[in-house]
Amino acid sequence: AYDRLAFMLRASGRVADAVSALDEAARGGHADRPLMRSLGSMLRDAGDLKRSAAVLEPVVRDDATDLESIDALGQTYARMGRGPQAEAMFRRVLTASPNGAATWNNLGALFLSANRLADAVEALSRAVAINPELATAYNGLGVAYAKQGQMDRAVEQWQKALALRP
Repeated sequence: AYDRLAFMLRASGRVADAVSALDEAARGGHADRPLMRSLGSMLRDAGDLKRSAAVLEPVVRDDATDLESIDALGQTYARMGRGPQAEAMFRRVLTASPNGAATWNNLGALFLSANRLADAVEALSRAVAINPELATAYNGLGVAYAKQGQMDRAVEQWQKALALRP
């Protein structure tokens, strides 16, 4: 219930309220793995990256099979500029679940931010091969192709992304 409440608060633009609700639940004795994963993710969305990592690291350490938490920690590390650690988290997820389109997308975005354009194209292409409705991956491919000077390919990817958005 707390996770759903936090999701609805975040969806309505109230990320700080989502963090408060999850903090309150944790203080009230409901600090299970899914709640702490949600709290870490909400903290990341709220911009509190240091605390996000502090919440997610023990969750990942305590259960090396919790792929959602590993991916969430990778996203936090990516936002913190800790590229090698983020890549390691994403690769852990992909080793266990090679068809994780969202994680391929996250890895591609990480490579894009590091200007590793060939790696970004490879990862993002895998993401859309797995999930052809992943608009963010098409957008990332567009950026990668544009940075490589391949504007026709970039425009093609951006058009695919736009076609998927409501």
